[in-house]
Amino acid sequence: MHEPSLADLRSRVGKKWRLYEADVIPAWVADMDFSPAQVIVDAVRSFLAEGDWGYVDGREHDRMIEAGVAWATARHGWSPAPSECRVVLDVMQGVAASIQAFTQPGDGVIITNPVYHPFGWAIESSDRAVVEAPLTDREDGFRITRAALEAAVDRGGKMLLLCNPHNPTGRVFSATELAVVAEVASEADLIVVSDEIHADLVYEPHRHIPIAALAPAIADRCITLVSPSKAFNLAGVGCAMAAFGTPELAARFDELPFALLGHPTGTGVRAATAAWELGGPWLDELRVRLRANRDTVSDWVGENRQIGHRVPEATYLAWLDFRPLHWSVEPHERLLAKGRVALSSGVQFGTGGAGHARLNFGTYPAVLDEILHRMESALAETRLVL
Repeated sequence: MHEPSLADLRSRVGKKWRLYEADVIPAWVADMDFSPAQVIVDAVRSFLAEGDWGYVDGREHDRMIEAGVAWATARHGWSPAPSECRVVLDVMQGVAASIQAFTQPGDGVIITNPVYHPFGWAIESSDRAVVEAPLTDREDGFRITRAALEAAVDRGGKMLLLCNPHNPTGRVFSATELAVVAEVASEADLIVVSDEIHADLVYEPHRHIPIAALAPAIADRCITLVSPSKAFNLAGVGCAMAAFGTPELAARFDELPFALLGHPTGTGVRAATAAWELGGPWLDELRVRLRANRDTVSDWVGENRQIGHRVPEATYLAWLDFRPLHWSVEPHERLLAKGRVALSSGVQFGTGGAGHARLNFGTYPAVLDEILHRMESALAETRLVL
């Protein structure tokens, strides 16, 4: 992979590099800095060159679904029925549409916070209630517990939004944890919407387990959302696949107003299909690079910096706990002011996020080194005060 300079990256027009002033290095939004796989570029370029930019034919959807099912089978040992899969614009559209299709206004929707913040927006904008089932922060990492899930059900939870692998903590939930989720969901008659967008970015020895692959009893109440957008850095193109556990679930989703679901774009469908059909070698190379970056961050944190950190089992995101430093402002604010580096605010991920910040390490080694150097400068100033 060609390694652009900081000046090259600053010339980009995307949100990541344009939100802050030119002297700030962005390490916030979950976009990587790597260029997409050439096979995807070629597929999109061919589509654009043809000049046939009308509505996407259903056979293109079918091909994308076939590619997605083949990918899930080969990579994760899970084979959803193609007839019960649908193409959607992106994962969050699938989440929001599922909330509309499978709950009623006023119903509670459970989240395992701190968690990807658009979950809360999707729930509240649909006139549903956010019901928290906080992850338990233990020495061996963040965990989903039966007690938290059952308490959320008691407070009115009708649906569970599962984020696995988990953003922002980087957890890959074990088969044991997912079995607990499945048991509670069955006992309480919960619909489970599983956002598995980071499934292809899991580090060995961990393994992603689609919750719908556990057993028919949980698959029958699952909507699983997958996309190549994170693993292949296609967030601005947008396309995802929703896999329903039963024909009945798919039929209820199909009853949503057509205007709510819209038209997946030709570029998105072609890009997703190319990623799943041809992108495996590129992704395998990327995962090696991301693992090296993950280890760089872990080594940096481990050098007596008083920052809490658990090495992520997946994603290109590090969840950092700055509470031991007793800063008077949230860490992302201080790091921006003192280090001119932009991390994501922990507060936006909900309860459990205060005093934390999320670092995106999906970038080139030289850029990551500069990010950590700038963060070190902000920490050094704290030590001088202490």
